[in-house]
Amino acid sequence: MLSMMERGGPDDSGIYHSKNICFGHNRLAIIDISKDGAQPMKSLDENIVLAFNGEIYNYREIRKKLQKLGLLFKSSSDTEVIIRAYEYWGIKCVSLFEGIFSFSLYDKRKDKVYLVRDYPGVKPLYYSLSDTQLAFASEVKSFEALGNDSPVSDQWEVLFLAFGFLPYPHTTYANVFELEPGTVLEFATNEFSFTTYTFFETENNKEYLRATDDLILQLVKEATEKAFQKNLISDAPLGVFLSGGLDSSIIALYIDNNVQHFKTLSVNFDESDFDETSYQRDVLKRAKHAEHTAHRISEEMFQNGLPEFWDALDQPTIDGINAFFVSKCAKAEGLKAVVSGIGADELFGGYISFKRVFIMRILKMLPFKKECSNVFGFVKESFARIVYLKLNSPVGDYLFLRGIFCPKKIAEFTKISEEKVYEIIRNVSVKTPYTHKDAEYVSFLESKLYMRNQLLRDFDTMGMWHGLEIRVPFLDIHLTKLLNKIKPEFRFRGNKYLLRTIFVELVPRSVLKRKKKGFTFPFGLWLRNSSTRFFKDADLDKDYLKVRSDFLNGRSHWSKVWALIVRNQFKAKIAKDRLSGPSMEEHPTEVKKVSAI
Repeated sequence: MLSMMERGGPDDSGIYHSKNICFGHNRLAIIDISKDGAQPMKSLDENIVLAFNGEIYNYREIRKKLQKLGLLFKSSSDTEVIIRAYEYWGIKCVSLFEGIFSFSLYDKRKDKVYLVRDYPGVKPLYYSLSDTQLAFASEVKSFEALGNDSPVSDQWEVLFLAFGFLPYPHTTYANVFELEPGTVLEFATNEFSFTTYTFFETENNKEYLRATDDLILQLVKEATEKAFQKNLISDAPLGVFLSGGLDSSIIALYIDNNVQHFKTLSVNFDESDFDETSYQRDVLKRAKHAEHTAHRISEEMFQNGLPEFWDALDQPTIDGINAFFVSKCAKAEGLKAVVSGIGADELFGGYISFKRVFIMRILKMLPFKKECSNVFGFVKESFARIVYLKLNSPVGDYLFLRGIFCPKKIAEFTKISEEKVYEIIRNVSVKTPYTHKDAEYVSFLESKLYMRNQLLRDFDTMGMWHGLEIRVPFLDIHLTKLLNKIKPEFRFRGNKYLLRTIFVELVPRSVLKRKKKGFTFPFGLWLRNSSTRFFKDADLDKDYLKVRSDFLNGRSHWSKVWALIVRNQFKAKIAKDRLSGPSMEEHPTEVKKVSAI
């Protein structure tokens, strides 16, 4: 399992094992890069064992509290702070941690193992439980090391073709699940039983802040800047991905005002409609301490990088290619951690979906949604998503806003009934605290589904493939809680109104006034290039050819063609891994065994 994830922790590797427990860890050293921070780490009395992935940004404050209480430390790492905090406060200590983290902790005295995942879901954690073994890891592909008899999920293709990702807890394997963000899984090793509970979740605000607009702006500014400051903690090289958009520009210029030297990097393209060099240049004119490097990605470079991308892909996604090349460029610059603007669009209202909520409310009142879907979908395939509104659920609303294929198409592609497709999608459960279907509700859906399952997962997977950590200051817990207390009519007054108002003096006018444009590759242009080698390995079945024809005729988006390419590649990848993976005979399983990584 360690060897299958070694790229994510190239600095060190360690194993702890006892009679029925085995913890393994690959280390990417960022805080306390000395040997004192090596893992798995044991407590001073060796009764606690920890394998930890991520960063605890407020570990110094927690450490000081514990030292005042008489606890001793032998390292300066945040890993040891987790252990000592657990020793003093128990597992409830996780509510004190601010950062990005997932970890496994073994308490010998209680015969318990805890799996813990951060509230925004930045750091992944997957687990599998049988009658004789609990196994868990940071990547799904590592479970192949336990044997090649893991059943492939019969739902993953349907979910992927609907969402463009696999919503948690689903994975491509039927017996491997993703631990929900903000959750603790408590496992009793002697009884071989477990329970789960949350330590943070978005709550419905019955009362919003009663304050003037100016005071609210000041509070948000202070919370945002504190979040930025926390993300600067690092004993390893730290950089900023500068796209030229509002979010990354704010981060870069704030850091420039607070550090003496840091790196910025950008990824640009020859295609003029996708090139953001002019905006990046305007930002860099104001930066005094940034060392900037621009990387230009051509279609040929993209094609040449595809084989490695397929190897890096841990779970199917239609958006991971962006994260792959950004991380590859960051590694080339010698960086170990990069600060990203992920979360700003979801929390401050930057997506077009915030404007579509009014249309969604009207369409939900239509009595014949399936018939409307068929009629309008014939004109433009994206209109076929109207049919998802008949689910009358948060998942249905999300798929109307962002879905890839409608159930009828998915049934055709997967050769199962349309009723079965609906059944699988209905089993995806998303509980929302919001009763009003307004911008606040859309923010919840974008955060809970799109951001957590696609953006954060993609960037962590591709970042770890390149030995890189992606930091997300906009997802700071205090900032999130504050934003949830602001009335939606003020919070979502316009496209990221709060950020544009707060940082109006910091960011160049050209960046403030530009229209929203997500960072994406020129897929559409490359797809239309008749000489492209982009699809030479594609499964050229009639389904694929029909979708590609619809795209070339302007009836559908390039993402639908790309989704089928990813699906076919991932099916081949699973088959290959199962054929080449180790057999169970090579890894005999003891009864009542807990293995972890």
